[in-house]
Order: sequence, then structure tokens, then C-alpha cells
Amino acid sequence: GEVDDLCALVAGCAVAGGGTPQLYDAVERAVLQRMHRGRGRGVSPQALAHTARAFSRAQHVSFRFFAAAAEAVPAGVCDLSMLHLSDVAWAYAAVEMASGAVFEAVAAEATQRFSAGRAHEATAASLAHLLWACARALHHAPALFSAAAAQAQRVLENGTMRDTSLILWAYSAADAASRDDAAAAGACATGVLDSAEAAVLRKVADLASSDIPELTTILWAYAAASLCKPALFEAAGRAIAARCGACTPRDLTTVVWACAAAQHRGSDAALHTVTTWVAQHGLAGYNAQDLANLVWGCARLARADPHVFNAAEAAIIGRLHDFNGLSLAKALWAFQRVAHKAPALHEAAAGTALEKAAASPDAARALWVHTAAAGPSTRGDGHIHVEHSVESAGKVKQALPRVRRRAGFRPEG
Repeated sequence: GEVDDLCALVAGCAVAGGGTPQLYDAVERAVLQRMHRGRGRGVSPQALAHTARAFSRAQHVSFRFFAAAAEAVPAGVCDLSMLHLSDVAWAYAAVEMASGAVFEAVAAEATQRFSAGRAHEATAASLAHLLWACARALHHAPALFSAAAAQAQRVLENGTMRDTSLILWAYSAADAASRDDAAAAGACATGVLDSAEAAVLRKVADLASSDIPELTTILWAYAAASLCKPALFEAAGRAIAARCGACTPRDLTTVVWACAAAQHRGSDAALHTVTTWVAQHGLAGYNAQDLANLVWGCARLARADPHVFNAAEAAIIGRLHDFNGLSLAKALWAFQRVAHKAPALHEAAAGTALEKAAASPDAARALWVHTAAAGPSTRGDGHIHVEHSVESAGKVKQALPRVRRRAGFRPEG
């Protein structure tokens, strides 16, 4: 009982943003000692749920605790409320410990309750957190997403912008992860996303500046599911354009990426605002992923604004070693697609591109496809991005067989 009370106390501290590392260490020792003496049964499932959520909120990543809890939680999921089920799943996803046993047990229990007509037990937040956690941990749970669809649609109708964004992201991400082997998951995600459009439009009309990240997440969800909703994208674009000063670099680049991925070319207000903002403020706060998504989106939308690409060239050169193979390929492809001459970028990226391609099959394939797709203006070997340097060209020529092998190409390819 004392340990359970202690777990509830530390959960309250984490929610309030309090607690010290010493407190979390002490709770961890007490819980593990009790679990050891009780052979995994010395702490109630509710107390484990409280502790897991508290540790994840406080970023106290204790591998010993989460490993021990992963052995104890599955046997006690039937005693957990929907709130506790979502707390457990959210905690494991947030600390990036994808315990298959935990997610399997939580998803199965939640699915059973939804199927038995007990959906009312799930609050909007607990449902959103549960679905987000399963999608974030890449746990394949089509039965859960299908059983929860009706309750999810009710939450989307009346829930907060945050709950809406988490649920739509979860359905879209789960669809993307399972599309190759579960057509039903795609149909379920499409149904939820389609039914949510009207509710999202109403929320956009009353958008607060603090809800901009949630709105860009929603745009990502529709784009990732290959659903272009012109009315929604237009309304979202206008809302974001009116609040550009409150946007983070990730917000702005997500808007551009989503419009491009959904092949929506009508968001002139948002795209004009983004390009104007970049011209005025530069790209100092943009990381490698933001930069790659920004120029890739502009290229896909045929928005060859020289201010954006000039600023992006300087920023990419300064962060070149932060790029992985795929993001570098996207960025190089974007400059070629809009015919924006960037000799300094091509020269600087040549060695890094080869290094990334030689180290990663996915990166090698992406770099090869993007560079070889440039068309007849390239050299015979297709590598347009290093033609500015004789030395770089020689390195490319020597590396081509190795890059082909890493990318999985047949010799005749």
C-alpha cells in the first residue's frame, strides 16, 4: 500500500512539473525492490501505470523499471481502467521502449472493451493517447483501430484540437505502417479522416495561435494518407498565414510538405507567407529535416523562389553533416528540379552524398534514383550534383559500383 501511494504521489508531481531526480530515483528503487520481493506481483498494475507515466513525463528513462514493468503489466491489464491502459501505452511510446508484450496486451484489452460496447469508458484524451502510442511505437493493431473508429469519430466531432490531431495522426501513421499487408487498415483510416473534415474546418475557424502545431499535424495526417482536401487545406493555409509570427520552423515546413505531398497547389496564402517569412528572417532555426522538407515541398509545388533557395543553400552547407542520406537526396533533388544553380552546395555535398550512400542501402537507392532522374542534362553517369569538380567526378566514378550494390541494383541497372 505504501508503495502504491508513493507511485500515485510521484505521478502527481510529474503532472504538476515538480519532483527532483532524487525523488524519481528513490521511487524507482522502492518499486523495483517490492517487485523483486513479490516476484513481479508486489506492486499493483495501477501503481505501475502511475509510475510509468510519471517517469516518461519527467524524462526519467529507467530501463530497469520499464523492463521489469513490461514483465508484470500484461498479466494485470484487465484490472486497469482505460485511463491507465492509455497511460501505460503512452509511457512506453514516449520513452521509445517498444515492448511488444505490453502493447499486445494493452491493445487486446482495449479492443475487447470497445467491441463489448464499453467505449464510454475512454475519455477523449485517453483514447487519443492510446491510439497515438500504438502508432508511435509501430505496433500493428488494426483490430484496435477498427474497434475504436466509432468512438474516435465522436471525439473528433467534439474534442479539443490536440485530441483531434493525435487521433488523426495515429490513424494516418497506422495506415502508412500497415498499408502493404492490411487493406482494411487503409479503409478504416480513410473513413475516419474523411468523416473528420467538417469538424476540423469548424475548429480552424476558431483557431488559437497555440493550436498551430496541432493544425499542421492534421495537415500532415491527410497528406500522409494521400488525401487532398482542398477546402481544408485552403482554410488551414489562410489561418496559418494570419498567424505566421506564432509559427515555428517545423510548423511552416510541415505546411509546405503537406501541400506538396497531397498535391494541393492552391494554398497561395500560406506558401506566399512562408516564402516571405524566409526572405525576411532567414533559416537560422531550421534543422536538417526542416530544410529538406522545405525545399522538397517548394520544388514539388513548382515554387522556385530564389530567396528561399538561396537561404536554403547556405543553411544546408552549414548543417551538411546533420543530414541523413534520404534528406540530403531530397534537398539535392529539389535544387535540380527547379533548376536553381547552387554550385557551392553541389561541391560541398559531393563527398557527404557518397559517404551517406555507401553506408546505407536506403540512402544509396534514394540518392541514385533522385540523381539519375535528372534527365538528359546530366552527365552519362547521371550524377549531376558533382559535375562542378573534376576531383569529385573521379570519386563518383570510382564509387558507382559500390553505390549500385548498396542500393540493390542489378549490374545491368
